[in-house]
Amino acid sequence: YALIDTIQLVWTHNCEHGVLRGLQIQISNNRKEFKLVDPLTDIQFGPEQLIAKIPIFWDEALNLGKFSTSFREDMWTPIA
Repeated sequence: YALIDTIQLVWTHNCEHGVLRGLQIQISNNRKEFKLVDPLTDIQFGPEQLIAKIPIFWDEALNLGKFSTSFREDMWTPIA
């Protein structure tokens, strides 16, 4: 999981490609909030690897994020 801060997409006449960059996050056991991994870990991947964009609330003072929606339990099953 990652907190994305940069999305770079490039379109050409016959394809698109790009990169997403951010910081690795750790999701709490209750799956309602998350925090940045300590020490900070950069992460990057291609847009074709993006599974979902999830809206969040970010608390700068606590350096803690909370999901702005709830999820079904089966949505957390890892994709093989």
